[in-house]
Amino acid sequence: MDKIIRTLLNNGEVPDFLMCVGNDRSDEDMFESINKATSYTDLPAIPEIFACSVGPKASKANYYVDGCSEVIRLLKGVTVVSSQMDAASHSHVSPKDILEVVN
Repeated sequence: MDKIIRTLLNNGEVPDFLMCVGNDRSDEDMFESINKATSYTDLPAIPEIFACSVGPKASKANYYVDGCSEVIRLLKGVTVVSSQMDAASHSHVSPKDILEVVN
């Protein structure tokens, strides 16, 4: 994750929203990395972070969904909110906005 963010920054692309979804112990490093993104000193603005574990279990992710069908709902919610933000000329998507759409 760090490498992806650094590559974006090196290309002049600043992320305003970072989302990771995973269901495995190996995803915990990704969740930890995405949560640290707020501490990058070279970001002009702190991105919204959405780290989501699939299944309720101890995790470094701030959110969880129960299964694959909820992951699909979540991704559809991201597209809805993103489209609404584009139409209203807002600059970024927030986890709160997404959760309001999918609930």
